Amino acid sequence: MPTKICIKVKFEKPILGKKLTPDKVHGLFFSLIGERLSERLHQEYRDIKPYTLYCKEIFKKDETEELTIEVNLLEDSLLTTLLSGLLLGKKEAVLYMEEPIKGDFSIKALQKWIKSYETLVKEVKVETKIGIKFIAPTTFRRNDIDFPFPIPELIFKGLVKKWLKFSKVSIDIDLRKFYDQIKVEKYKLKTGKVRFSNGGKLTVFQGYTIYNLSGINKEALRWFNILLSYTTWALVGRKTTMGLGKVRIFRGI
Repeated sequence: MPTKICIKVKFEKPILGKKLTPDKVHGLFFSLIGERLSERLHQEYRDIKPYTLYCKEIFKKDETEELTIEVNLLEDSLLTTLLSGLLLGKKEAVLYMEEPIKGDFSIKALQKWIKSYETLVKEVKVETKIGIKFIAPTTFRRNDIDFPFPIPELIFKGLVKKWLKFSKVSIDIDLRKFYDQIKVEKYKLKTGKVRFSNGGKLTVFQGYTIYNLSGINKEALRWFNILLSYTTWALVGRKTTMGLGKVRIFRGI
């Protein structure tokens, strides 16, 4: 079942935000979860990853002594291993910047952050007009290039893959033929670059879009709404295991 765990790390000295890259936080996460889960995530899931991460401090330039890492698990079997790794593993966190910075960490998991796939289907609120706010930098891949615009096909194609991989609830309609029927009614987006510690960079965007799904087959409409609810854990686009693709859904517009 989709589950969110928050890891809060308090460091012994401040970190300069502009030097905190997504891959650094990704590495911090793996240093905390223990060898057993680290090996499993690397060995068993080479194609579609069963988790996503978000850390708001990655994308700020200010100094900070704390990081809050949202860990979203998409597969049921990972929760016990994650919690045991965090609780029984290392007692301090280490962030590898120009020099290692140590810190203490705590974890929090609330019941509202845990939903079964069956519950997501059962509790769906069907709307024909939906807004998406892209809280974290987001990007997609199309024809082997960065594609910094949220066309419906790219959003839903990735969500469908994750749902089919990790949920036992089947999607009983082929959604692909409905992608072109979703209208981008309004948008306000700003592009930029996200840089990584190895010198690599991605072209990304932030902002919001409003989609109009009126006139779409009722069953397809229901599933598009279910998948948008799934973004709370699955995020959207590329590099969601490094903090990109965090969104918030707005209904009843």
